[in-house]
Order: sequence, then structure tokens, then C-alpha cells
Amino acid sequence: MTMLVSVAARNTLLSGVASSLASRVLRVLDTAQTDPDVQVGTVMAEITLPASPFGSPSAGSMTMSGTWQDLTINATGTAVAFRLVGATSPFYNVCGSVGTTGSGADMIVDTTSFVLGQSFAVTACTLTCT
Repeated sequence: MTMLVSVAARNTLLSGVASSLASRVLRVLDTAQTDPDVQVGTVMAEITLPASPFGSPSAGSMTMSGTWQDLTINATGTAVAFRLVGATSPFYNVCGSVGTTGSGADMIVDTTSFVLGQSFAVTACTLTCT
């Protein structure tokens, strides 16, 4: 049986996630992430998140806030996935897919064709707790 969680509880969970990610790290990778506790692939870009990386949760979702961009990409290749790496010991990680507008990916970026030394920006990211 599927466990049912109230919207208020989902919002509280998301508030905790947002707090653990404040001023932490976004990594963009060239390999799909299937386990939030195990990172695989090459880190193509890494961004320090804003102090308030997400707006207030509502209806079990929260969207990114502030500017998420990297002025100097670390590696050339195709961006496929992301990891949000939260507070340490233990790590609070969130991972998902990366794509451009209309792709249906979890995080939307301005380009998935990364070139060493160039810049990129995240244009949309919504975390949903169901």
C-alpha cells in the first residue's frame, strides 16, 4: 500500500531540504544519477547555491529562487543529470535529470552542450514531494 502524506507534512519536509541546501552545491554531470547517495560520472559544472535556493514550499512543491549560473564550465560534454549536495554528515542529496525547455527534465538549463570555460545557467528547477 502507498503511504499518504498530507500537504502540510510535504511542505515541512521540503522546508528542511531547502535549509540543508542553503549556500551548498549544485553539480551537473554527464551520467544519469540513479542513487542519491552515490555520485557517478564527470562533474561538468559546479555552482554554489544562493543562501535561499528555493522559495517557500506550497502544495508540496518549491521552485528555485535567485540566480544559479556558472561562469566557467569545468568540462566539455553533454549535461545529463544534476546533484544538489546539502549539509554534510550525513549528506542530504537530491538528484535528477537535466535538459532544456520542453525536454521534461527535472532541471532546465540554457544548454546541455557544455564547453570547457564557457558559462551556463539554470533557468528552472522545481522540487516536488508526493
